[in-house]
Amino acid sequence: MGGGPPHTTSKWDIAAVALLALLAAAILATFAGYGTTWDEAYHLDYGDAILAWYGSWFQDRRALDYLDLYLYGGLFDAPTQLLARALPLGVYEARHLVNAVAGLVGVVATWRIGTIVGGKAAGFASAAMLALTPTYYGHAFANPKDIPFASLTAVALWAALASARQVPRIPWPSVVAAGAASGAAMGVRVGGIALLGWLGLAWVGHVAVRGPQSRWREAIPALAARFAVAAAVAWIGMLVFWPWAQLAPFTRPFLALRAASHFQTVNPVLFDGRIVASNALPWTYLPTWFAVTLPEAYLVAAITAGYVAVRVLAGRQERPPPEALVDVLVLAVAVVALPVAAIGLHANIYDGQRHFLFVLPPLAALSGTALAWFARGGAPMAARALIVVAVVAASALTALDAVRLHPYEYVYFNRLIGGGLRGAATRFETDYWGASYREGAEWLLREYPVSPGRATTVANCSLPFLTGYWLARTPEGRARFRTVLPSSNPDIFVTTTRYGCASGVPGRVIHTVERDGVPLLYVFELRRPQ
Repeated sequence: MGGGPPHTTSKWDIAAVALLALLAAAILATFAGYGTTWDEAYHLDYGDAILAWYGSWFQDRRALDYLDLYLYGGLFDAPTQLLARALPLGVYEARHLVNAVAGLVGVVATWRIGTIVGGKAAGFASAAMLALTPTYYGHAFANPKDIPFASLTAVALWAALASARQVPRIPWPSVVAAGAASGAAMGVRVGGIALLGWLGLAWVGHVAVRGPQSRWREAIPALAARFAVAAAVAWIGMLVFWPWAQLAPFTRPFLALRAASHFQTVNPVLFDGRIVASNALPWTYLPTWFAVTLPEAYLVAAITAGYVAVRVLAGRQERPPPEALVDVLVLAVAVVALPVAAIGLHANIYDGQRHFLFVLPPLAALSGTALAWFARGGAPMAARALIVVAVVAASALTALDAVRLHPYEYVYFNRLIGGGLRGAATRFETDYWGASYREGAEWLLREYPVSPGRATTVANCSLPFLTGYWLARTPEGRARFRTVLPSSNPDIFVTTTRYGCASGVPGRVIHTVERDGVPLLYVFELRRPQ
């Protein structure tokens, strides 16, 4: 039940490569069609500020106090801005492409994690589970913080598990790679410091299961030296694009970690049909969001995991190798530890499970491994056939729903618990990040009549750039429309359903953006330009 020969190509490797190629093709075919989200303008500006910090030889200090983003590293924001300047695309379209590639890297890393833990079939199943998670896929195009962090978390776990198989005297290139991967994640969100803990757990766990031949007296000094080097590499990597932390590299990261766990901004949140303050949510908030948004295939995988565990404990199925069990423990800790800590600390949480997307790659790897171990664990043929049918049917249904939601895959709700988008829309936030503003703006460009004599003024309920960027992409759009604030008595008002912005608007609805019969955005005409 272990990982099998790591250097031989199998049908599962071919299937995984084909899956990744299909994902890459989908990204290239669709990245230009995604709308912008609220935070993207801020991350764009923060990336520019970090580049200015270096370009001015540390004289331009905007990055030191830019909103609350100075509390985060800019390892994704700054390089992405450099690429956005170089690519022959609009700035947000370019950022969406880079963001989606980051998401693809997370799928690659999840494939490799599954292969290490459970073999090549588990690797393919792990990658497929993550690729067919609409929440992850949808966020991959326009989430410049949580997706890069989730992806780099997967890379760091991959490096940790791969290096752990080489204990106690891990080759120094593997040590540096593990440290650099953790540091990259820390350079996006300081909470990635936890990855150093998972790295240490993997190393010590593998030493523990090697038995007497590993000689703790010899292993611990060797591991301690290597862990110190990995931590140093990680710390340096974290600081490279984090100007604020560079000024006090041994204290400010911990201040940022404390601030992140007690975020001050309080948002009204729609949860289970009620509006609740984000700092007063019940402990069930995160578990509920995962329950209603994870595809049904994860439930099938959980059932198989329980079945395998019972059979192994009963001695009716071969016990997985000890190293694989350590890997499973590390992945399980990576899934549950930080969400449980957030719940225990009563952290200020909003936007569903967005800030916890980093649990999806290790969860997908655990699920893929469970399915692979079940398939070759001696279960009756009828049971294996039933599980295969259930996984394929659930995955096909999820893929169908994702296609119907495109390009708003991130508003996906499963059917079994969430009731689909239609069943969940009155109980939970849907387009909480404003991605549908683009579709509303493009409808205006395409369908709204030309106003003689002056430009039609357009406002929205969120940030001006969410509609303004798309209206101003062409000379015709710039001539016909002008973006203004809601207080400027606009002709057109565009709004999503969040915060009740669509309630009581004194105008008529001239267009609705919807998916599966659920309104995501309304276009109101407040007055007809003369």
